[in-house]
Amino acid sequence: MKKLSILCCLLPLFAIGQDDFQLWSKVELGYKINKKVSVELTEGFRLRENLSLPSKTFTDFKVTYKHNKKARISTGYRFIQSFNLAQDIRLRHRWYVDVALRKKINRCNFSFRSRIQSQKGFDHLERYYRGKISASYNIRKTPLEPTISIESFLNLQSPQFDKFRYTAALSYPLHKKVQASLYYRVQQEINVSFPNTFYILGAGVSCDF
Repeated sequence: MKKLSILCCLLPLFAIGQDDFQLWSKVELGYKINKKVSVELTEGFRLRENLSLPSKTFTDFKVTYKHNKKARISTGYRFIQSFNLAQDIRLRHRWYVDVALRKKINRCNFSFRSRIQSQKGFDHLERYYRGKISASYNIRKTPLEPTISIESFLNLQSPQFDKFRYTAALSYPLHKKVQASLYYRVQQEINVSFPNTFYILGAGVSCDF
């Protein structure tokens, strides 16, 4: 009976899951075709297991149509090379459609992005709805712009929420058309047997032509 009581006390510890510190980086190149249409190419690289192993690399191509100052529609494709712990490569193909709404109030900008995505691997297909709410503030007399956001991942095949992302970011213009960004993100998995929590430091550079 005593051993059973000890086991019952230890069981919650095994359900906590794993924590991991990761580094995500990307470079974005954007080109404005006309006043309404623009394209964007992104190259990304990520490290996992406390920065000791590659997690994935990806190439993302997106086309955006600007309906007006408040609404945009985008569609894109992402080719992903994902690495497991043995560093075997798994290829993924992702297609997505975004609808983004924006509202500016004084020096604050609020946005909501609604995304439907489909990702195909070697042996499975994943479909998600991702909703993201962001708020940014342009600090007076400085080009710094802090942003906070929360994003949810709804698995359309379950359907249930799989994870949430909480992000605090800071952007700074290096040049008229070049901008650097730095962010810290916490990603939490839910509704799984052994949920993971990822602590992510991210950096990126974007350039418009």
